[in-house]
Amino acid sequence: MKPKLVLKTITLLVALLLLSTIVFAADGTDIEPNNSPAQANEITFRGTNGENMVTGCVGKIAYDGDEDWYWINLPAGSYSATLTNNKMSSVGTIFGNLPADYDIYIYHYTDTTSYVARAFGGGTTKEHLTFTVPADKHNTKYYIRIDGYLSAHNDTEQYKFMLCKGDMEMLMEAYRYLYFPHPFYGRQSSGTEYHTKSVAYSYGTKDSLTYYEQKLDEADLNITTTPQTNWDHYSSNYAKPGRYDGEPQSQSAWCGVDCSGFVYWNAKASSQSYTLKSLENIYCGTDEIVSRSTGTTVANLKIGDVSVKSGVGAHAMMISRLAIQYDRIRVIHADGKLNGGRKIFEELLSSARSSFDENNLRSLN
Repeated sequence: MKPKLVLKTITLLVALLLLSTIVFAADGTDIEPNNSPAQANEITFRGTNGENMVTGCVGKIAYDGDEDWYWINLPAGSYSATLTNNKMSSVGTIFGNLPADYDIYIYHYTDTTSYVARAFGGGTTKEHLTFTVPADKHNTKYYIRIDGYLSAHNDTEQYKFMLCKGDMEMLMEAYRYLYFPHPFYGRQSSGTEYHTKSVAYSYGTKDSLTYYEQKLDEADLNITTTPQTNWDHYSSNYAKPGRYDGEPQSQSAWCGVDCSGFVYWNAKASSQSYTLKSLENIYCGTDEIVSRSTGTTVANLKIGDVSVKSGVGAHAMMISRLAIQYDRIRVIHADGKLNGGRKIFEELLSSARSSFDENNLRSLN
């Protein structure tokens, strides 16, 4: 194996391990016995008083007939949940297929025989479901049941269950961009160069993660100087990371993603029928995101919503963590910062764009 490939493989494995343990750290654990509602393990949302509205748990369906039950208090709103394997499989999937053919059931505590929602029948493919907590059941107990279809089980590998208020599939895709492990060389407008990971911010470029990796691999294999030490060593015949406004524009000449392209690909990864998904990626800008979304408020915000402005100071960011107060909301976005590199960032919304306010919050149609 070539040294560069060995280094890339090691880097990938380390990054995937960190993403598995940090980004989606479990908030609950399968503590046996938890085979019935009466024995259910509690899980809670993260943040101050649970305001982040993201949670998860890990466990095993270890034997024929095993069931794992959890419970959580859910405020009114729209939720989505995903069940996967608790390990990384490749850069293309944050979590791989299930350890066995597992199903998810959601119940309100008043009736644990009739489910509110379920995801089943997908074989070992990861399961995903959505459901709504109505206003008359606000902040009441819901049960989560995970079991094996036709007694399927695996006593060695864990599953990971993830739940959020909003769109978990969009959040998972956003983290794939944020923690993409393939490093690149970038340059600031001042001429300062840097070496970093994540996906490069590139003005007007709207690469999917697969296409970005393909282009960056080609650029790395065809550098003009070995060893590569800066951005200028990329060959002009291959896509370079990080276009600036005003430089010749061609989707094949650059690799990376801009702010609206980042929101677009996150939406494309979702099973929800967002109207934004009907566009070709190259035609998605901040104007299109505004026109295909509806204004919302801090109180009604969901993960996967956006903070977006068109015109002067145009920019788009995806909500990654909720909060009771505006200045504690967190976003993930593609940004060309003066300091810290031009790439994907997760940070407080108020730090990312101090000129933005609640009027810029929108939900995708």
